[in-house]
Amino acid sequence: MRVFVLLVPLLYGSEQELIRRTVDDGVCALIDVIAGISKTSKQFASVYADDDQPNVVADGSQLRTSQPDILANGDVATDLQRFANEEGHQEAAKGDTVKMRFLTLVSLYVKYGGCLTEAQLDKLFAIASRVARDMASTSSWPGTRWFREYVIGTALALKNEKEATLAVSRAFKQLSGMLRQHARGFDFSQSLYGVTAAVLDSRNFLRCEETSVLLHERIIKSVLAFMKTETEEEQCGRTMYPALVKLVVAVMERSDRDVYQELDKLPKSPRVMMHLILPICFELKVNRNPAVSRVERAVNEFYWHCLLSHVLELCRLRPSRPAALRSARKANASTVFVSARTKLRDTLTPGPGSRRDTLLLVAGDRESLVAGEPEALTVYDPGDAASYLAAITAIKVILVRAERLITSWNIWPQLAHLVKQSICHFGNVLRNASMGTKALGTALSFILSAGKYKSHGKMQQTLQPADYATWSMLEIMAHYPIPLVAYMRGLIQEKLDEAGPITPTLAGAGGWGSSVVDFPDGSGPH
Repeated sequence: MRVFVLLVPLLYGSEQELIRRTVDDGVCALIDVIAGISKTSKQFASVYADDDQPNVVADGSQLRTSQPDILANGDVATDLQRFANEEGHQEAAKGDTVKMRFLTLVSLYVKYGGCLTEAQLDKLFAIASRVARDMASTSSWPGTRWFREYVIGTALALKNEKEATLAVSRAFKQLSGMLRQHARGFDFSQSLYGVTAAVLDSRNFLRCEETSVLLHERIIKSVLAFMKTETEEEQCGRTMYPALVKLVVAVMERSDRDVYQELDKLPKSPRVMMHLILPICFELKVNRNPAVSRVERAVNEFYWHCLLSHVLELCRLRPSRPAALRSARKANASTVFVSARTKLRDTLTPGPGSRRDTLLLVAGDRESLVAGEPEALTVYDPGDAASYLAAITAIKVILVRAERLITSWNIWPQLAHLVKQSICHFGNVLRNASMGTKALGTALSFILSAGKYKSHGKMQQTLQPADYATWSMLEIMAHYPIPLVAYMRGLIQEKLDEAGPITPTLAGAGGWGSSVVDFPDGSGPH
């Protein structure tokens, strides 16, 4: 295979038609040969299955029958079995290496002008699937570069757009099957999702509805379902999330599929927020280009609406609250954005109504939010602080990157009410928080550890993140036109003076949860 990889570019670049036809025939024959290679090599372990022949060893020598006690030793039998299995695995690995080199050979063949039929593509995908199954079953997955090179080299190099789209669609089907069957065996550091991201970057295949549906239905849904049950695994946090972020953002930017439905089903945990939602906020483009179509702008704005709603809900919904109460408050938390999502979805299809009417939020929604404010927390969970910090960080990113969009939506007053409610929910912690000297330095490690932060003393463990969250919220108010300055003025003064327990002067007799402040309809601070 190494020789063929070197020869094919030289031979197929020849001007003589006879040589090119010979290469075509050779590649076609090799496809049939490689496809016929057995899945795994014959296991040598069967040699030891017969108890009547215990004196057969790996090197073919014979042990004397006068020493049956040695053969009866369980350790010796185990060693022989292990040796046989290792030999079998090595032979299987050699076969898989040949197949991987062959896939590289085919990608070069197509790159230099070769053509493949539909039947040959089917055989190639069968070969790739067989290699993936073998690698996953033997826990010797070597990475995904070979598969990425194969997909890009074979599918994307096809001259015919229809054939290329068909090849990529089949590759996506193959990827989804491998994810479902052998997700734990994959080396995500090589980024299996990088195959898909590279495909999306190379050509705009999502113009094809079939490819768009395959991405959403077969890959996004299956991967997020896997994450829903395996979100606490360190492997996911280090290698799986970054690749998945690229894939999700690519689908968001190049398709009209509603990926947010799957994101919203994920657990509202600090790990998911920091490794998935927050990076998406960093990567997703803010589409303000007038040259972009109205539908594409509407899809982009719809996702920014969804992301903002998602992180605000995380601020309000504490994991320590009963499930029934969480579900009851969820409707109040996203009242402003539900109507916007529905109207924004309607803009994806032709119909009456202007774009401005679709994006503007009615002022009447905020009164319903104020009336539905729940009481402050009575039970504090350290995981709540991590979730709160992650959400505050995500809000800051959204406000920085989508400030113009938010201004054009004219939702600063509504956003102020939602932010105020999140502070109300976290009031018990903020009220008793003392500004520690290590608060800012340890906040990041607390977030990344997803609630596993360790420090000396109970007060240090639970209150330092609250201090960091307080200053983060103050920073938001100082830099963006959120009319919360009047509401927070008492808290700012008392925190700076370190005057003991914090009771904001404008909170009213009912405490944090019952304070009523006259918020102006304008966008600037008052």
